[in-house]
Amino acid sequence: MTLTLHVLAPQSVPTPQDLARETAVPHDLIADLRHFPGKLWQVSEDSSCDEVAMPDLAANDYWTHARTWLMQAAASGIQDQSAIVGYAFWWTLTGPKFVPGLSDWGNLFAWIDRLQAVRRQYAPAAVMLHGANAVLAYLVEACFAGMTVSEKTPASPPKKRSQSPLLLLTRLLLSIPYLAYTLVKRPHICLLTDTNLLRPVTRSGKPALRDIYLSDVAESLQQKGWRTLFIEKYGTNASWQGLWARKLFFPSDLLLLIASAVWQRVGIGRRHRQRWQQRWQAIAPALRPALTYQGVDLAPVLLQPFQRDFVADGCELAQARKLWRRLLKLWRPKAIYVNNGYGRAAWPIIVAAKSLGIPTIEQQHGLIGRNHLAYLVPRELDLHTQFPLCDHMVLWGDYTRRFLAERGVYSAENMHVCGFPRINALLQDLPPRHETLARYAIPPSAQVALYTSNGFAQGMMAALLNAAAALPDVHWIVKLHPREMAEAQWQQAIGERGLRNVTVVRMADFYTLLAACDMHLSFASTTLIEAAVLGKLNLGFEIPGMSDPAGYGEANAYIPVQPNQLGDVV
Repeated sequence: MTLTLHVLAPQSVPTPQDLARETAVPHDLIADLRHFPGKLWQVSEDSSCDEVAMPDLAANDYWTHARTWLMQAAASGIQDQSAIVGYAFWWTLTGPKFVPGLSDWGNLFAWIDRLQAVRRQYAPAAVMLHGANAVLAYLVEACFAGMTVSEKTPASPPKKRSQSPLLLLTRLLLSIPYLAYTLVKRPHICLLTDTNLLRPVTRSGKPALRDIYLSDVAESLQQKGWRTLFIEKYGTNASWQGLWARKLFFPSDLLLLIASAVWQRVGIGRRHRQRWQQRWQAIAPALRPALTYQGVDLAPVLLQPFQRDFVADGCELAQARKLWRRLLKLWRPKAIYVNNGYGRAAWPIIVAAKSLGIPTIEQQHGLIGRNHLAYLVPRELDLHTQFPLCDHMVLWGDYTRRFLAERGVYSAENMHVCGFPRINALLQDLPPRHETLARYAIPPSAQVALYTSNGFAQGMMAALLNAAAALPDVHWIVKLHPREMAEAQWQQAIGERGLRNVTVVRMADFYTLLAACDMHLSFASTTLIEAAVLGKLNLGFEIPGMSDPAGYGEANAYIPVQPNQLGDVV
């Protein structure tokens, strides 16, 4: 039997059902790779489609695959070659790009496994790729070499810009007089934060934006007479409301912009670029053979971006470190307090502070477990450079303290368990349950299920809405992550199903929702810990290829549930 394999790329418009009705013919296969880890469908005689299981791939853990593959690449020497004054950046900045479910690079390994499995089991005569995706297009050609491969790439609507030039300009202009002020009234403690940490909270019965990780820290320090200074990174949900809520701060993006402009200028930056190009040339021959997976050569899609990022990051971070060193020498703070120690914005500040002997402290901001690539720099390799950890880390509990000590990330004396104070602070001033539910037109007697979404589990929409359709007496609140801009997609899917028991919110007070719900559901999110602490019925999605990435299911923090069994479990 001759059949065609249709491959749906991320961001492609048609669904498997659309293809089955409009394009495919009976017995054709549809590999839906729009969401991780992907599904396989077969078109039936009546132009509907049925899901086809691939059991040989069920046990794969793509977090482990990514870490193992990155260690293989790091063995080429690229980590050591990325060092700036003894601190290397390659693993720290590259590792998070390979998180399964979040990017094309993170999905590489699952895509290859699925495409190769389809070829082995079904031997399609032809392959058609639907949607524009350069990485997936290359993998399809590589996995189906010798077969007829075609592409169908309908025009997709233009993406909206997430950044406002006027907002960026206003941030930078406001920073100039504030910088002058801080040179007179020097800060005692610098707090590194992000616009994404400004979240809706309820204070004295009124909604407000507040830095849920650092506002309480700053207020406690100020009460003891310490002057604090917020250093804020521009994030995806930056807004005018957030700008006024933060009030006075110094934008970390200012120095990164200056550093980028310096190294890209032909005169000043030429020597820096040449130096980093020479470093790249020294390790490229050893790196290229490592860029393979399951016999597929990944160099055509990874080598050039690796080179571009290696040179650009090296030049930019080196210049940013110098600029931060000069500024910190002027400020002379007693400590740097960091909410996220492994991002591009924090890296040069931490390294600059270390060179000046300024103590650095990082507080835990999310789940840290066995697959957290940013912290778990491979110590099995013979590396001669350091990962720029802060001098101390404050943690929520002994679980993370033991984990980081056992993995050699921190020594026990440099970690301090401080509990989870933001839960206690925010739960002190919550409205009654009926007020929260009334805001969303939910009866006070209703059973309420809260789903906290995130980027990892983007493909869970259908499973959750199917469960909502099967359980009309349960009202579902979908709380999107502040970085998720998916309200329109959810509302469209809800409308198509005619559901009246699903509410979608993004910028809402999570703690009021958590306190008001009867059951909580999520995947690889801090919210699983918060729900467990409050004693809520806690369910965690088990996604094929990404089973229990943080280890909290193993610790019985939640009840694992397969997406297609959600309706039965609830």
